[in-house]
Amino acid sequence: MNRKPAGCNLAISQPRASLPTASRRHSRLTVCVTTLLAMWILALPALAQETEVQFLSGHGKDDAVPWKFLCTSGANSGRWTNLPVPAQWDVQGFGTVPYQKDLTNAFDEKGLYAHEFTVPAGWSGRRIFLVFEGVMTDTEARLNDQSVGPVHQGGFYCFKYEVTPLVKWGGTNRLEVTVAKHSATASINNAERTADYGVFGGIYRPVYLEAVPPQCIEQVAIDAKADGRFAADLALGGLTNADEVEAQIQTLEGKDVGAAFAASLDGSPGPQPGAVQNADTNAPGRRPTLRLRMAIPSPRLWTAETPNLYQAEFRLKQKGLVLHQVRQRFGFRTLEVRDGDGLYVNGHKVILKGANRHWFWPDSGRCLSEAVQRLDINTLKNANMNAVRRSQYPPDAQFLDLCDELGLYVLDDLAGWQQHYDDEVGRKLVPEMVVRDVNHPCILFWDNGNEGGLNTNLDKLFRQCEGSYYAIKEIWSPIQVTRASNVVFEVENHFDFTDTRDCRFTWQLRNFATPLMTNTSFNVLRAGVLESPAIPPGETGIIKLSAAASKNADALALRVADPFGRELWTWVWRLRSGDTYRLTQEPALHHAIPAMTNGVITITAGELTASFSPDTGLLLGVRRGTQTFSLTNGPRLAMGSAKLRQLHFDDDGPDAFVSAKFDGDLKSVLWRVNGNGWINCNYTYTAEGTNDFFGVLFDYPEQLVTHKRWLGGGPNRVWKNRLRGTTLGVWEDDCNNTLAGWRDWIYPEFKGFFAGVHWLQWDTAEGPITVLNNNGVPFMQVLTPEFPPANLVGKAKAPVPECGLAFLDAIPPIGSKFKEARFGGPQGQPTLAHGEYTGSLSFYFGKLP
Repeated sequence: MNRKPAGCNLAISQPRASLPTASRRHSRLTVCVTTLLAMWILALPALAQETEVQFLSGHGKDDAVPWKFLCTSGANSGRWTNLPVPAQWDVQGFGTVPYQKDLTNAFDEKGLYAHEFTVPAGWSGRRIFLVFEGVMTDTEARLNDQSVGPVHQGGFYCFKYEVTPLVKWGGTNRLEVTVAKHSATASINNAERTADYGVFGGIYRPVYLEAVPPQCIEQVAIDAKADGRFAADLALGGLTNADEVEAQIQTLEGKDVGAAFAASLDGSPGPQPGAVQNADTNAPGRRPTLRLRMAIPSPRLWTAETPNLYQAEFRLKQKGLVLHQVRQRFGFRTLEVRDGDGLYVNGHKVILKGANRHWFWPDSGRCLSEAVQRLDINTLKNANMNAVRRSQYPPDAQFLDLCDELGLYVLDDLAGWQQHYDDEVGRKLVPEMVVRDVNHPCILFWDNGNEGGLNTNLDKLFRQCEGSYYAIKEIWSPIQVTRASNVVFEVENHFDFTDTRDCRFTWQLRNFATPLMTNTSFNVLRAGVLESPAIPPGETGIIKLSAAASKNADALALRVADPFGRELWTWVWRLRSGDTYRLTQEPALHHAIPAMTNGVITITAGELTASFSPDTGLLLGVRRGTQTFSLTNGPRLAMGSAKLRQLHFDDDGPDAFVSAKFDGDLKSVLWRVNGNGWINCNYTYTAEGTNDFFGVLFDYPEQLVTHKRWLGGGPNRVWKNRLRGTTLGVWEDDCNNTLAGWRDWIYPEFKGFFAGVHWLQWDTAEGPITVLNNNGVPFMQVLTPEFPPANLVGKAKAPVPECGLAFLDAIPPIGSKFKEARFGGPQGQPTLAHGEYTGSLSFYFGKLP
């Protein structure tokens, strides 16, 4: 196989070497043919641009390219010479050759590299990236005497820098690389260089340049199931006028399988059949992403015994012109781990029979070649093995390509032997491993470290926990604490063998951030450790905390840890209502003026104009200066009737109001546009009988929302029968469209019901929108949550109102895979409504003053 650059999910072409000069007697024919060819090419539409790669090194140990090199200490040090790249300098006779750990007298050992190259003239106007597939250990690079970016740390991972502004076109470029064998970060040395194997140094995997068009497909992640369902997430870069992404599944020989499918980048479906899209391309400051879906009937499935591979060709287009085209190999297969049973591949139980494999060759260390990779894989398969564990560190991408091709199940390890990366380092390196390797059908599991070398804090980077995980954590906490008053707390001990005196109780008095404060969630006013009460298992006791009576704190947090220091739960109770309402009390800078214009009621206060319908009394929209805000059609009832009976608008001091009275379940709505720029909305409605939900709704376009920040229960959403598992705080997240168990792994889910929200701040493409919940409406709904397809969701669904924003006095319960919510006890029943409900909201459109 031809080596494909690691993590580069693309079809590549390399600049050709100069061809031999033709003999003189053929020159006239050559000119003629060349001219005709050029004319033919000019007559064609512009050809698709593929990612191009220029290797600066060899592909492996057998075709390494000499670079200038100097080792700073040890054998053959202190002088410039040549060293093949890729290679490990210690295996080539430089520096020291350590085993298990770096020698203390070699902690400062470094390798200095220099290499000159030219860039193809045809790359002008493209984005250029410098890619290192693997360097041990800390890597600092400079191109033409300018830094290409921050030092990379971690010896088993692919990394790259964009060097477009640093490249010299039409001239010689000089690349200088400084490699420190011993990392400056102790965590990396602990995980990678304190182990029962050789610890080497050097650029031991390929180095190359990668050129892509200005508008490009940066990354592809494919999920292809055994039933033929195909989904691909694409990260797009540099978008200006690209309007569509098209995909085509093919055999490896390039024969189309099924129809092409597409999605447009403006959010509307593309023109090709079979397309399902989910585009988020306009979020400010975020890399545009796109999801494409298709289904192929009866695909040939990938297993270790039948390693059938396909390729997907993705085309970024603008008005039909292909701007960038990439290809990615993949296999259709479904993996399951059935609890108490075992591993299933494509519905069949599989027994793993394999071995651990180190990445090593006697005369080249960890610098290998395709021939060595094939030898190792075939050695395993010849012994009737079907699996390999990449023991102690992730492999070269070429090895995974061959496992895909030859058929071998792989367990891909994050580096670590008896020690592990710390949280900060691990959060950087886990994505480098997973993003590079995500499309390999051979990978069964991502392994978090090895033997004793795992950091469970990094587990969340491999798997995310949906809100039910935290509900269970709170419900099953063996210590339960309830607040009897601000100073008295009842403690229940549900342990079987542990007395609460062996647990640790710590407290904090907190002040929460306001919508104006974006650099923190809360400030700690006071903190301390309580004397743990002696409460035997199964008994109940009391603890007292006089400091909780502080009038200056917004909330009290109480954390309980078990005898091993593991958090059981942290409870946060509100001590006072806070002073967010003061934001609405700022002096009026303008006089609000009401008017009836073209059949629409408008109230203008300075740059702010709010519009209302004279037929419904509901909000039609808001404008501040030239910016329009699309919050509209509210507050309408989520359930119930409303018929406008009376409407009145007028000014009132510096403010102006619109008062609406209704017949039916909605009784009244009072809008007040303040001279200080805030808009208040007070409403009253009645509800009776059992209802899945009730409250008031507003519309807002989902595609405009990019981020939310709120003070309330979080960070996870709630259902009526899953109210626990959240804590009071200031939370924030970017918009996502995760469907638990079905689509994406970004948690918490952005859309849904949130409890006890005091204020919410939306970032939108139109600008920020701030909402204050003045009288404590218990639930706020953000956008409309979705569910997996009907044939897969089972009973794990619920009726939800369709809206952009809602303020609800009741929310629905959700069912489980096999049971509807109504079979789940009292909390699974619809809510019984009786009487009158009110709400008081304050809105600010635009940046807060």
